[in-house]
Amino acid sequence: MLICALCALPMIGASHVSSVWLAAVLIGTATAAHQGYSSNLYALVSDAFPSNAVSTIAGMAGTCGYLGAMIMSALIGYILTWRHQSYDIVFTMVGLLYLVSIIAMHAIAPVFRAVELPQTSP
Repeated sequence: MLICALCALPMIGASHVSSVWLAAVLIGTATAAHQGYSSNLYALVSDAFPSNAVSTIAGMAGTCGYLGAMIMSALIGYILTWRHQSYDIVFTMVGLLYLVSIIAMHAIAPVFRAVELPQTSP
């Protein structure tokens, strides 16, 4: 996941390059890094939780992700209006948020251990 987060960092410079092709390569690299990161995130859920809880946890994470996307869509609209259609802040946020999320995951759970849920009787 760290490799994917680091591959998203060059996105920060995408709005500062003069070549359209270089911007496309930077954005393409970041989108590929996003796919790798999200795939590993889903695998992390299946590694950390018992099989009978994976779908619930993945569904809750997906819901939170979509709520975050909804909020970010509105926020990006405000940023573009405020910055007069400049994507500098948006690309910087996109490049850095993967590292921020890894730091948050390690702050919440510094040692990776599988979660054991209590047994419930039927």
